[in-house]
Amino acid sequence: MNVRPFDSLPFILAMLKSIFDFYTVLIVAEREQLLRKSTSTFNKACILKNTSHHFIISA
Repeated sequence: MNVRPFDSLPFILAMLKSIFDFYTVLIVAEREQLLRKSTSTFNKACILKNTSHHFIISA
């Protein structure tokens, strides 16, 4: 049985995208939770600043 490596490429890419989407949702949910917990606007600004690098790395 001869399998060409490129035949499975779309499947691998789709799998990677679904994993990436899952983690993006987790990061967003985590940030929402942190924002809800923190009371002062200063804390909110710090959390937003600290979590924004996740999106820069993953984009």
